[in-house]
Amino acid sequence: MGFTTNRQVAVELLSSSVCNAACSYCFIPKVPSLKELLPKIKGKLCPDGYIKEMKELFGDKLEALGLWGTEPLTTLKDWNDILPQILNEFPNLNNLSFSTNLFLNPKIIVDFINHLPKDRKKLRLTIQISIDGPPEITDENRGVGGTKKIVDHFIELLDDLSTIDLGELHINFSFKPTLDMKNIEWFLESISRLYGYFFFFDILIGRAFQHNKNKNVRLHLSGLPTLAMPGFFTTEDGIKASKFFRQLKDIELNNKNRNIFEYIKGGLNSYEDRYKSLFRFGSEYNEKSCMFTCSAGDSNFQLDCNDNIHICHRTLFYENEEFLNTLIKDEYIQSRSEYTSRGMIKNIKKNWIVKRDNQAEINRFLYIAGNYHNNGNLRTHLNLPTIYELAYSGQISKCYLDETMASAFSLFCHTAMSCPAESLLNNGSIYLPVISVLRFFGNGAFEDIFKNVIEETKGEYIR
Repeated sequence: MGFTTNRQVAVELLSSSVCNAACSYCFIPKVPSLKELLPKIKGKLCPDGYIKEMKELFGDKLEALGLWGTEPLTTLKDWNDILPQILNEFPNLNNLSFSTNLFLNPKIIVDFINHLPKDRKKLRLTIQISIDGPPEITDENRGVGGTKKIVDHFIELLDDLSTIDLGELHINFSFKPTLDMKNIEWFLESISRLYGYFFFFDILIGRAFQHNKNKNVRLHLSGLPTLAMPGFFTTEDGIKASKFFRQLKDIELNNKNRNIFEYIKGGLNSYEDRYKSLFRFGSEYNEKSCMFTCSAGDSNFQLDCNDNIHICHRTLFYENEEFLNTLIKDEYIQSRSEYTSRGMIKNIKKNWIVKRDNQAEINRFLYIAGNYHNNGNLRTHLNLPTIYELAYSGQISKCYLDETMASAFSLFCHTAMSCPAESLLNNGSIYLPVISVLRFFGNGAFEDIFKNVIEETKGEYIR
């Protein structure tokens, strides 16, 4: 019983179903009935709960564990005693992680860290902090006063950790800035705003290095923006995105020549950096296609509190009717997704959320998801008809009527933008591209990314 290949080594556990924020781009409706899951989640924090389930599914292979759902700090104290037990049960488990808005008291994290073993070699805890930029961005997306709260709590957390002997435990911090179209349009009004965005992160990173006195705490901090997903993007949005990415490149080159920022260096377009990996390690693409995709449904799976296995956290709560009724309302979904319907949800519940004690369904799940991850050429060619049709209809640039450009764009979609769950939620299939994403990047943005990467890699293009 369980996962039948050696590929499955990472798990996401549902840790909370409530959140203390109301982010404008969040894909989880904050319905009251989600609170009813909290006792079920807490009931899983025992040897006969998550530990037993992970043993049955992963055996001793488990290497990484992430806490997912809503805001993990709302329930993090409940994990203080069970996580050391989990680590004892899985000898190869050395990577723990969660992402937080850091609105709550950072002492919650300090207490959590104090409960982790300090004598376990190679143990890593990675904490991702959701902060979108200066107050004009973060407060707009996450609520008034959010920026100051996050910054103050982060500095306080670093100060507290500087007084703790972590032994063999290492802690990594990173930032996760997220922008939606409203933010991008605001930046396009003046490039000085985008400079201010990076100055904000540069100053914050400098403060973080000054306050971090613990050699076991590592700061992998940057201000590289990411796109809010899911999202509904038009052709006009794609044209704006192209202008925004060109501004990023202008600032990047200016910084390279003049050293404007002290801590922010190198590329400023995270999607361009992701695409470069295809060129750096392109010789592995045909043999190890899964290197270039999201780990969801390959090495990593999500478990919930109702004995279900998910491709990742994106399909959590789909058994909650109040959640689903809110999800499909026009006023909720129109700015977040290309297409969501009862039929699409029925498909996900039937085919992409499986009971952990149903071995036949687990095997089917692995087989279908494995086809996506291990067949790069299949992924690429299944995208081409959609790309051609969008180019013919004028929704993306006409340059994608050319086979080489269309193929390069398709590769980009399944490497730099790989998200099988997002495809599933929009199209009902993990193979088909999200049309909104094609419109967003297909109106100048990818052409520039492709040109920049070709120039930097001296034209060593993968065919």
